[in-house]
Amino acid sequence: MSSHIKHLVFVDDDRDAVRKFTELYARDPFSITTVHAPEARHALSRIKDALRGAKPDLFVLDLYFPHGNAREETFTRYELETMTAPIVKIIDAARRVERSLTEDRSQARRIIGELYSVMRQSLETLQNWCARIDNSPEGGMVVLRDIDKEWPGTPKVFYSVYATLADAKEAIEAGATDVLSKPDSTNQQEERDQADRISKLFLQYSMGGPPTFLQRLVKRFGLEIGFSTAQGIFIKLAKNTDAT
Repeated sequence: MSSHIKHLVFVDDDRDAVRKFTELYARDPFSITTVHAPEARHALSRIKDALRGAKPDLFVLDLYFPHGNAREETFTRYELETMTAPIVKIIDAARRVERSLTEDRSQARRIIGELYSVMRQSLETLQNWCARIDNSPEGGMVVLRDIDKEWPGTPKVFYSVYATLADAKEAIEAGATDVLSKPDSTNQQEERDQADRISKLFLQYSMGGPPTFLQRLVKRFGLEIGFSTAQGIFIKLAKNTDAT
């Protein structure tokens, strides 16, 4: 394979995500092997079958995989507030509609439109809940460890929508090069721009570049940190102080 073409292996439990990855990065300077692995325990065998002895330059892994021995899923206070906010909005909108039906029907129609929008948002939230409950970052860690045993010198990055600060810290400490956020814009041009920025990171990591900023922070401080995304790097440093 030409030194100018880097071989990427993308592993995900979602067939649509596998298809989307190819759409976003096929025109970049990569040869891409995609692997659909419904469960973490099946990932390694499927990767071996797909590679047929080839040596990749970079593994790109989904973080949340179905995993039978996954730790119990927990949510941060911020996540819980984000999840419940649409429900509160629905209740408030319903009360406003009830009042408006007897006072101003045009206002009632406007509020019903708002209510519909919030209900769609709530549906997306519920779908995210289901994804978090069915899948687990522990599944992604299993895949990472299995791959590291077979290809110890090959860089590995996580590529996820749901990664938290704690997930990012654990991933880097487990040997991942970075934790990247999947492009999630509904605007095609914005999505393409996000993918272009991620593509540059893929190329950098596949060439075995120096440790990432994220890796250096974990190694030096051992603190809770943010993770780099296609839009930039967000960092959260928390000093390790004993409770007083």
